[in-house]
Amino acid sequence: MSRLKTVVLLFCLVLTTAAAATAQVTGSTTLTVSRAVIYVNKDSSCPGSGTIGSPYCSIQNAFNVAAAGDDIRIQKASSPYDENAIAQSSGSSGSPIIVESDDASNQAIIRYTGNGAVAGAMEFHDRNYWTIQNLTFDGKGVFTSTMAVWIGLSNSGRWSSGPALTGFRVLNNTFRNWGGTEAQESSLSTATQSAIGTLFISGGYGAPVGSFTIDGTVVQDNLFDTDRMIAISMTSTTHSIVQNNEIKNTTCGRQTSGGPGLAVVIDGMHLITGTVGFVTGDLFKGNLIHDHQLPGSCGLAPTGDGYWEADGIHGDVYPVGGTIDSNKIWNIDPANVHNGTSTGLHIEAGNFGWTVKNNVIYNIGYAGILNNQQTGSGPVNQYYNNTIYSNGSGAGNQIGIELRWGFAVVKNNIIGVTDLPIYVRSQAITAGGITIDYNDYWNQGTGANVASWNEGAITNFATWKTNCGCDSHSINADPQFVSSSTPDFHLQATSPAINAGITLTQVTTDFDGIARPQGSAYDMGAYDWH
Repeated sequence: MSRLKTVVLLFCLVLTTAAAATAQVTGSTTLTVSRAVIYVNKDSSCPGSGTIGSPYCSIQNAFNVAAAGDDIRIQKASSPYDENAIAQSSGSSGSPIIVESDDASNQAIIRYTGNGAVAGAMEFHDRNYWTIQNLTFDGKGVFTSTMAVWIGLSNSGRWSSGPALTGFRVLNNTFRNWGGTEAQESSLSTATQSAIGTLFISGGYGAPVGSFTIDGTVVQDNLFDTDRMIAISMTSTTHSIVQNNEIKNTTCGRQTSGGPGLAVVIDGMHLITGTVGFVTGDLFKGNLIHDHQLPGSCGLAPTGDGYWEADGIHGDVYPVGGTIDSNKIWNIDPANVHNGTSTGLHIEAGNFGWTVKNNVIYNIGYAGILNNQQTGSGPVNQYYNNTIYSNGSGAGNQIGIELRWGFAVVKNNIIGVTDLPIYVRSQAITAGGITIDYNDYWNQGTGANVASWNEGAITNFATWKTNCGCDSHSINADPQFVSSSTPDFHLQATSPAINAGITLTQVTTDFDGIARPQGSAYDMGAYDWH
């Protein structure tokens, strides 16, 4: 379900906390130096001067003096840096401020023992043009702040006056063990619990359509490992590029359900705006999201009207018009312990106009893709050339693609699951805007029983086509993957999915970046045979 109440509470905290942020100087000397390269080493005498011979003793000291074009180089110290460093200035388009490890092969370790505070080890409020790279944020053994890195707009007056925040690049960092233990996290207030997101990028919840928020952020080549509840959380962002990151072993956390209860959540990425029709234009490409904490090992439980939620990527409350391309998502509650609650891609409340293509999704407990805008109408969501396999091994339905709402086009997909390759609910039919064709459905258990229309019985392929009036060019055949056990979802030369798709102008390459088509026509699935 949506997090509307959750994020309203969080945005109030953001405004309050950011407004109170001021420069914090370690030591007694007033720092006024600005230079091209600024060194930091916490083992040095305080406050230092920022030179290689006399580094600043804290990251905050460097943040206080940094100017456009400066490079803050943090040296590995004898113990982790443990502070809440808040940026005081901006870079420029040609001269960003860089903060990085002095030696990328021997990275500085950074944390903030914030005991659950709504804060980050590094914060960038109403700033522009910063590059954060080659750093390790590791909260092992301490009760961290809710966020490791917090980037965003805190002055909502900018929504109308502008300009948008821009120029952030988060590159080649490691984020691990963030968010404290289950007991520590569950001891927090509901609003604070809901603020947990290891990397938080926010233009503010409820920003009006057409407003200035945060634009063009690049999040690339980062590793997130064993972080609590949400690895990457994004609010009202535009034209972001989130690519080639790995998110693994994300652990469970609790947040408000939107009502009086608490939900238990494990999301790789969470996207939200809070405004109907807010066009994001964000791109999520080439990310690996896998091996969420197994529900049986989570010691938390929902309360009241709360629920379980475990998603690879969750589009929640109104972001419109983004692209999810060539991601690989696997091992999310594969035994379907909490039936109906785990998905690879969850396109939910008011999310219209998304292009979802070339993704490989497997071993997901409930659904590979869930289309559930819940209400309203808008541009169709396009589900093209995805490969979904072996979703679920436990109780209840295991589904390839579920249309719980309409306004969806489903073409050129290969769906081979253990129960129900495609499921179209009654409310989706009522909403309308559904087009389904040029897909390969394969039930691993029975082969033939492939679908449910209007929440009816699971039927064979011929009956499905009659019931839905769709899929006239689709097939019901073993797709013949190179190996479903390794797994390797490239197609064998004899696959019936080769040359069986339709040309789609939105899909010009495959998962590997190979131009489509390699043969006489488009292939089905994420990989074009060559």
